[in-house]
Amino acid sequence: GAIAGRLVNVARAVFAPLPGGLGIATVAACMFFAAISGSSPVTVITIGGVMYPAMVAAGYNERFSTGLVTSAGTLGILIPPSIPMIVYAIFASGTDVIRVEDLFLAGLGPGLLIGLILGAYCMITGFKKGERFTKPDLGAVWTATVDGFWSLMLPIVILGGIYSGIFTATEAAAVSVVYALAVELFVHRELTLQEVPAVFGEATILMGSLLVIFAMAVGLNALLTDLGIPEAAANWITSLDLTPTTFM
Repeated sequence: GAIAGRLVNVARAVFAPLPGGLGIATVAACMFFAAISGSSPVTVITIGGVMYPAMVAAGYNERFSTGLVTSAGTLGILIPPSIPMIVYAIFASGTDVIRVEDLFLAGLGPGLLIGLILGAYCMITGFKKGERFTKPDLGAVWTATVDGFWSLMLPIVILGGIYSGIFTATEAAAVSVVYALAVELFVHRELTLQEVPAVFGEATILMGSLLVIFAMAVGLNALLTDLGIPEAAANWITSLDLTPTTFM
């Protein structure tokens, strides 16, 4: 659909007056999209596919553009809802129950901090490139925000529902699918009913490949536990009597 494109348009309109505004918009778009997909690779592909050519065309060198897109894209690991956090909670809850919501909350601060640092670096790069502060175009910001309202609401619906207790982190996945489908079919109209089966088909293939990896991970985890390898490794490290510095 058009959710990712509308998020990018909002970010570009908001940060255009700043030096390095295009780079800051890339970071902001990655953070917002990470709060939708929970996946770093998907964020890099979706946002990077739009912003990388735009940055190169604007005169940013390819090394900076590539580094920024791939770095900002990895915020999908930290910013909730995060797929790796969900997987970790599943595998680490053998003895003590780990709430996915707590992991999500723990990742929010570091994710925002890294986003701010990347944004500051973009601003410094923009200054070096000769860009300066310009007058904000409030009309463009308003137009982009109105156009992207339903896209901006998606992460708010997901995280708001989880932390308000309306639904669990697992149920949030189903809610987000229904929300996105309704928005793309009836609001943005970027998706037709005839295209929906193909979208479901692609999603099924992706989930199938993930389930194979999941099954292998479960098997490997059980094997390592049966062989006592984690305990042996921990005992070996403990026997070395390392200081915090030598451990690092």
